[in-house]
Amino acid sequence: SAPHLMSNLPLQQLCGDLAARGHPCQLSTDAGRFVCNYTYYRSMHNCLWSGVPCLFVHVPSFETVAETAQLAFLRDLFRLLPEMLRAVSVCPPPASPIHP
Repeated sequence: SAPHLMSNLPLQQLCGDLAARGHPCQLSTDAGRFVCNYTYYRSMHNCLWSGVPCLFVHVPSFETVAETAQLAFLRDLFRLLPEMLRAVSVCPPPASPIHP
Protein backbone atom coordinates (compact mmCIF):
# COMPACT_ATOMS: atom_id res chain seq x y z
CA SER A 1 0.00 0.00 0.00
CA ALA A 2 1.09 3.60 -0.59
CA PRO A 3 2.64 5.59 2.25
CA HIS A 4 0.43 7.98 4.22
CA LEU A 5 1.52 11.52 3.30
CA MET A 6 0.38 14.36 5.56
CA SER A 7 0.66 18.12 5.35
CA ASN A 8 3.05 19.73 7.80
CA LEU A 9 0.87 22.82 8.12
CA PRO A 10 -0.89 23.42 11.46
CA LEU A 11 -4.21 22.13 10.12
CA GLN A 12 -6.09 22.01 13.45
CA GLN A 13 -5.32 25.70 13.99
CA LEU A 14 -6.24 26.59 10.41
CA CYS A 15 -9.55 24.73 10.64
CA GLY A 16 -10.31 26.39 13.98
CA ASP A 17 -9.48 29.85 12.63
CA LEU A 18 -11.74 29.27 9.62
CA ALA A 19 -14.56 27.99 11.85
CA ALA A 20 -14.20 31.10 14.03
CA ARG A 21 -14.80 33.15 10.89
CA GLY A 22 -18.06 31.27 10.25
CA HIS A 23 -16.83 28.65 7.79
CA PRO A 24 -17.81 25.10 8.68
CA CYS A 25 -14.82 22.94 7.86
CA GLN A 26 -13.35 19.68 9.02
CA LEU A 27 -10.10 17.83 8.69
CA SER A 28 -10.07 14.54 6.84
CA THR A 29 -7.60 11.81 6.04
CA ASP A 30 -9.57 10.79 2.94
CA ALA A 31 -9.02 12.83 -0.24
CA GLY A 32 -11.73 10.87 -2.01
CA ARG A 33 -11.33 8.76 -5.10
CA PHE A 34 -9.90 9.06 -8.59
CA VAL A 35 -8.78 12.60 -9.50
CA CYS A 36 -8.85 14.08 -5.97
CA ASN A 37 -6.90 11.21 -4.43
CA TYR A 38 -4.35 11.25 -7.25
CA THR A 39 -3.97 15.04 -7.06
CA TYR A 40 -3.53 14.95 -3.29
CA TYR A 41 -1.00 12.10 -3.36
CA ARG A 42 1.11 13.58 -6.18
CA SER A 43 1.04 17.06 -4.60
CA MET A 44 2.11 15.74 -1.21
CA HIS A 45 4.80 13.53 -2.78
CA ASN A 46 6.22 16.47 -4.76
CA CYS A 47 6.08 18.74 -1.73
CA LEU A 48 7.96 16.15 0.31
CA TRP A 49 10.77 16.29 -2.24
CA SER A 50 10.83 20.07 -2.54
CA GLY A 51 10.33 20.80 1.16
CA VAL A 52 7.49 23.19 0.33
CA PRO A 53 4.36 22.92 2.51
CA CYS A 54 1.23 21.61 0.81
CA LEU A 55 -2.47 21.99 1.50
CA PHE A 56 -5.27 20.08 -0.21
CA VAL A 57 -8.75 21.61 0.03
CA HIS A 58 -11.64 19.48 -1.15
CA VAL A 59 -14.16 21.92 -2.66
CA PRO A 60 -17.83 20.89 -2.67
CA SER A 61 -20.21 21.58 -5.55
CA PHE A 62 -22.13 24.87 -5.62
CA GLU A 63 -25.31 22.85 -5.02
CA THR A 64 -23.86 21.78 -1.67
CA VAL A 65 -22.18 25.06 -0.66
CA ALA A 66 -23.15 28.27 -2.44
CA GLU A 67 -20.57 30.00 -4.62
CA THR A 68 -20.64 33.16 -2.47
CA ALA A 69 -19.91 31.10 0.67
CA GLN A 70 -17.04 29.32 -1.09
CA LEU A 71 -15.55 32.61 -2.26
CA ALA A 72 -15.73 34.01 1.29
CA PHE A 73 -14.06 30.83 2.57
CA LEU A 74 -11.26 31.14 0.02
CA ARG A 75 -10.71 34.83 0.83
CA ASP A 76 -10.33 33.98 4.53
CA LEU A 77 -8.15 30.94 3.76
CA PHE A 78 -5.79 33.08 1.66
CA ARG A 79 -5.64 35.68 4.45
CA LEU A 80 -4.69 32.99 7.00
CA LEU A 81 -2.15 31.07 4.90
CA PRO A 82 0.80 33.47 5.26
CA GLU A 83 0.63 33.08 9.06
CA MET A 84 0.37 29.30 8.73
CA LEU A 85 3.35 29.20 6.39
CA ARG A 86 5.48 31.22 8.82
CA ALA A 87 4.72 28.57 11.46
CA VAL A 88 6.22 25.80 9.30
CA SER A 89 9.87 25.30 8.62
CA VAL A 90 10.79 24.27 5.12
CA CYS A 91 12.25 20.77 5.22
CA PRO A 92 15.09 19.59 3.01
CA PRO A 93 14.27 16.76 0.61
CA PRO A 94 14.79 13.23 1.93
CA ALA A 95 18.13 11.56 1.26
CA SER A 96 16.61 8.59 -0.52
CA PRO A 97 13.53 8.17 -2.71
CA ILE A 98 10.22 7.00 -1.32
CA HIS A 99 8.31 4.70 -3.61
CA PRO A 100 4.71 3.62 -3.19
